[in-house]
Amino acid sequence: DGFAISRENALEFAATSRVFLLTHLESGYDVDIMLASLPIEEEIVSRSCAKVVGGIPLRIPTPEDLVIMKSVAGRPIDRADIENVIDAHPELDQAGVLEAVATLARAMNAPSVLEDLKQAFDRAP
Repeated sequence: DGFAISRENALEFAATSRVFLLTHLESGYDVDIMLASLPIEEEIVSRSCAKVVGGIPLRIPTPEDLVIMKSVAGRPIDRADIENVIDAHPELDQAGVLEAVATLARAMNAPSVLEDLKQAFDRAP
């Protein structure tokens, strides 16, 4: 309770994207629930930490893994989120994140994914 589905055809979207989109009603924050099935997604889940939010147990990714996932998603909101995570976590393992995103960008045949992330790191204070 306390969450609402944040888009029409949410089940169809989740089936194709493996992401279930919700909105936390009290705060208005969007919540993306990853339905892990790929090895890298399972690794991200294994590195995540357990938190209880509003009485609901959730797995929260590391800041590094959040940047990796948002880099691959590549929506304008994800790019803004990446910059916020970088600003909030100056100790972020940039080399590790760049390596993981480089691997994914090659697999996706999308070099711009890596270039966008490099630019975000370059803009960081």
